[in-house]
Amino acid sequence: MDCTEDYPDDCTDDCTEELHANVPDLQYPSKQELIDAASMVIEFMKKLNWRKMGEKPPRLAITGGLAVMHHCPNRLPSIAHDGQEDIDIVLSGVDPGSIKSTLEDEFPEHFILDWQEIYYYLYIITPRGKVKVDFKWDIFLVSVNSR
Repeated sequence: MDCTEDYPDDCTDDCTEELHANVPDLQYPSKQELIDAASMVIEFMKKLNWRKMGEKPPRLAITGGLAVMHHCPNRLPSIAHDGQEDIDIVLSGVDPGSIKSTLEDEFPEHFILDWQEIYYYLYIITPRGKVKVDFKWDIFLVSVNSR
């Protein structure tokens, strides 16, 4: 299927799958590649029409390995055994599931929503491959703020 057909809205899912069929996972990303990917996610989130979605723009925090690398710059990254690293983002006040699907719907050339067993994973496309974006619930923010 050619994604430039006259009816792109009718084939969004198929076109997205075709468009990203050969995008490899980003293997052994550098700190800068992860920072760039996280920055891209944040920039695309800023472009969403939150009012149309019936949501307020969320507060967010970068957590996990990327946060550790930022605050402990001399520490080597703890890359997963398979060479892949993800971006962990905690969101407040919104449903991460709706954010995932909206990002893929609004920016299909930059995001992949991939069903794996029982869960949808969101990936952002970078120049060297795709990186998983792992949204966390705001309960993490509540538990941190209550201490």
